[in-house]
Amino acid sequence: MRIEFNVYDDDTLYFMYVTDQVRIEIAQQGLLIEDRQGEVHTISDPMKYLTIEQHEDEYFQASLVEPHLDTIIEAVKVLSNKLTNRE
Repeated sequence: MRIEFNVYDDDTLYFMYVTDQVRIEIAQQGLLIEDRQGEVHTISDPMKYLTIEQHEDEYFQASLVEPHLDTIIEAVKVLSNKLTNRE
């Protein structure tokens, strides 16, 4: 696993979270996720993943659509912690 987090002088944020299955990067419209097969999609509201585990039905529905749900949840938690500690 590899994590990169940088905040540049112009307040631009860079975040990348890489596992052996996916690569997750911050993008203008949310988080950009690329799997090993090269499929790419965007999650426009990544912060909803901070509480999705608390809502069993929502978690179940998301797991049917997103095979890397637990990795996304972990990446969003890491990003949230980095942002919180930055302030």
